Amino acid sequence: MKKEIVFKKIDNKNYPNILFLHGYGQNKEMMLPLAKRAEKFANVFALDLPGSKNNVLTSVFSIDDYVDYLDNILNEHNFKPDIIVGHSFGGKLASFYALKHPTTLLLLAPSTIKPSFSLKKFIKIRLYKLFKWLYKHQLVHSIPNSLMGSKDYQNTSGIDRMTFVKIVNSYLNKKKLRSLNSEVYLIYGNRDQDISYKQMKKFTKYSPHSHLIVIKGDHFAYIVNVSAITNLLFEIVKEKSWK
Repeated sequence: MKKEIVFKKIDNKNYPNILFLHGYGQNKEMMLPLAKRAEKFANVFALDLPGSKNNVLTSVFSIDDYVDYLDNILNEHNFKPDIIVGHSFGGKLASFYALKHPTTLLLLAPSTIKPSFSLKKFIKIRLYKLFKWLYKHQLVHSIPNSLMGSKDYQNTSGIDRMTFVKIVNSYLNKKKLRSLNSEVYLIYGNRDQDISYKQMKKFTKYSPHSHLIVIKGDHFAYIVNVSAITNLLFEIVKEKSWK
């Protein structure tokens, strides 16, 4: 195991353990501003998930593979999280992990809920399939970039792309949300173009112990609200009375 894929500060048995999970294609450095502030009142652990530049994929991963991977690395470092902070895909992974290991969750615009049907997206998929067929039969020279999927999709290839397709289509349904026996705090930026407010409302509707907090910002609103989110983490810690 490469040491550089893990950041941790575990030095106080009276503190809670907080795990930080970054979004897909990012790295642990994205979460360190939060993690380093949380060191004042918690043991912290952040890692580069498979698919990041420091931890490249060698096989195709499903969401269950990510959960197993996380289980293994946490066991290896003897770190059992009391709270998980996850952004986007990291929030999705935290949700699936908490189904097996009930854990307090602070999720930053998690991609846990399946988006509603969109006529615009349906048409885009149909056009993409049409252009793909035309390209295969050499009737057009290229497929328009606007039809090639999200930027995250376009930035992947090979194993990374196959993994991305698998995990992006993994969601918690109503039944699993109802069985999520964890306290969940959802942080959502009011200008988020990647995750919809409707998705967050659906999460709170079916997850019995969830709370939605809307802040100013886009999909990465947590970056410019580090102090506020750290304060919320501290309040959660005080409420749970770990000391």
